[in-house]
Amino acid sequence: MLRPAGMPTTVERCGSASDLLHRVVAEHLDDFLAQVQADGQRLPPWVEREFRRYQVCGDLNEGFAHLHCEDCDVHRIVPFSCKTRGFCPSCMGRRMAEKAAHWVDGVFAHVPIRQWTLTLPWRRRFLMARHHDLCRRALSLFLDTLNRWMRQSLDLPEGRGGSITVIQFFSSSLATDPHYHALVLDGLFARVEQTGELRFHPLLDVSTEDVEQVVLQAAERIEKWLARRGFGPDAEGQEELLDDAHADLQARSLSPYSLRRYQVLGGRRVDLPPRCAICEGYNLHAGQSAEDRESIERMARYVLRPPLARERLERREDGMLVMRLKKPWADGSASFLFTPVEFLGRLSAIIPPPNINTIIYSGVLAGRSAWRAEVVPPPPAREKPGFLHKEGIPEPKRRWWVCSWAELLYRVFLSEGLECPRCGKKMRLRAIVMPPATIRVRDGLNRAAARAPPDLAEAKATA
Repeated sequence: MLRPAGMPTTVERCGSASDLLHRVVAEHLDDFLAQVQADGQRLPPWVEREFRRYQVCGDLNEGFAHLHCEDCDVHRIVPFSCKTRGFCPSCMGRRMAEKAAHWVDGVFAHVPIRQWTLTLPWRRRFLMARHHDLCRRALSLFLDTLNRWMRQSLDLPEGRGGSITVIQFFSSSLATDPHYHALVLDGLFARVEQTGELRFHPLLDVSTEDVEQVVLQAAERIEKWLARRGFGPDAEGQEELLDDAHADLQARSLSPYSLRRYQVLGGRRVDLPPRCAICEGYNLHAGQSAEDRESIERMARYVLRPPLARERLERREDGMLVMRLKKPWADGSASFLFTPVEFLGRLSAIIPPPNINTIIYSGVLAGRSAWRAEVVPPPPAREKPGFLHKEGIPEPKRRWWVCSWAELLYRVFLSEGLECPRCGKKMRLRAIVMPPATIRVRDGLNRAAARAPPDLAEAKATA
């Protein structure tokens, strides 16, 4: 179909390469690296690589997808992402939405799900951040303690539970804080003797006394195991090389005196919420549960959230960075102040090492569980996104749980990412543009848009 005569060419540039976080990294990364070197320390190469990759996230010069509506000649440029997992709000937000959708559609059985959050004592956080094997073992002991309590409560010695745990390495103040968010099936599966079928036995309720019992037993088992490994109550695991800048930044981020608290409104006494208990610094909370799929997906997005949201970062006139909290702390602290170099040090301290798993599948949801095939729901039927591929080119094979960015936009925000803003029809993929052709194609689109009337020629920028 030919577009009407006189219809102007418009260009939409999607991406977030010009937001404040990108500008801070671009302007102060070299200063941060120079300070680390001046202190006689060295930063692991994968930390610097994470920053360098983030710098080109959303940069049109690094390549983009070119979408086009043939009816009204609207062009949309979607830049490539960095695909990092350290702190990028865009890439980690996409991974958050995709993983949550995958768990709800094809992993979690149609049973109630409860979130169990275990926070470690201050004296153990540096140790767990530096030794991932100890962090994983502590998680295994906690989950085993939880399953024992569930089998005892339901009187099902042969019952089996399941969970998906996200190990987070950050707190709301961007401090190094390894802790566990476990989405646990709120009950146990057991076989019926007569038929051999699996039946789910839900927990009727979880009380504060139950949480106290679980955290008491888990803390005791974890501390005994650490003592046998040579990490007694007085050991803090800080026997690190003096020139390791990453270890030094993690240790400093754990200090409460390293924070400049902003807008302190006055403290107040805060009692523990229901289904929450503390034992020797181990804090366990089990107050969130859900049964409908929409609520479970929201809960999954929460445990997979990025450490930083772009809209909570501001820069003052004096150059200091203000990071606002979503909710004020008990003492009234609502924001924190950082110099740009201090802020980059905080970010580098929470970047997880490569080749470690931060998402752990356990019990009947584990990949090698003999009961997994009988527990997980069948994969949903999804339409092939044929409008994303050029005609004559076969569509690439992909796993069923991999969602396109347009599918995720609609699922999370009910927004049609491929909808033409002028006529409402779906746009088609015209080309995947890679360097060095990016500049030539981008400039050509800008020249075509410049021939339109001034009020319509300006390219729209969307974050």
